[in-house]
Amino acid sequence: MVQMTRQNVDKMTGEELMARWRKMTPGDITNAVEEYRASAGIDRVQNDHYYEVGCTNYFDTSDYSQGKKGTAGYKFCCEMLNYCMWYNQSWFHWLMGVIALLVLVTCICISVCCCCCNGRNSSGKDLEEESEKEKTEK
Repeated sequence: MVQMTRQNVDKMTGEELMARWRKMTPGDITNAVEEYRASAGIDRVQNDHYYEVGCTNYFDTSDYSQGKKGTAGYKFCCEMLNYCMWYNQSWFHWLMGVIALLVLVTCICISVCCCCCNGRNSSGKDLEEESEKEKTEK
């Protein structure tokens, strides 16, 4: 992979990165993944920036929508950076929000039913106890 400097990464657009990634051989992809995993410090920050720009465009490509797993975009974005994991996708966050809302509404309904409908003055159990006490007193 070409040695990246901050300047040439910032000047690249997502389309240019995708074009570069399409030309990569499987060996080049493997080397890039190993280089990313070995990077640290400012090199890791630059690599993260490089792959973020490319991954932003990768999700709009036909390779992603068709589920092609042998492409550089899949290797970089899905396997290396874990952007394709089910818990990183927007549908999962929406689903969890809806479930949390349903749980909240259910808890509120149960609380209202317990407090209002089965309060001390309207409960059948309390009335039975009071009537039994009155009978035993007489």
